Amino acid sequence: MSDGYGMDIRIRCQRCGEQMDLRDPGPGQPWPPQQFWKCPACGRNFWTTYPPPKKPKAAPKPAAPSA
Repeated sequence: MSDGYGMDIRIRCQRCGEQMDLRDPGPGQPWPPQQFWKCPACGRNFWTTYPPPKKPKAAPKPAAPSA
């Protein structure tokens, strides 16, 4: 499952072992401090906390030519 940020995060249900569905963030929503997961098989709910994905750093400026 992709989170919309290019990260592939997967969590299995600790009760039945099925793959859980990530419910937060929704499409087009900002990354929340907590994410809500739901098991489609047994209905178990699970909250996780992941920091927002890091933004790519700007490329360093090229060094000035020495004379």
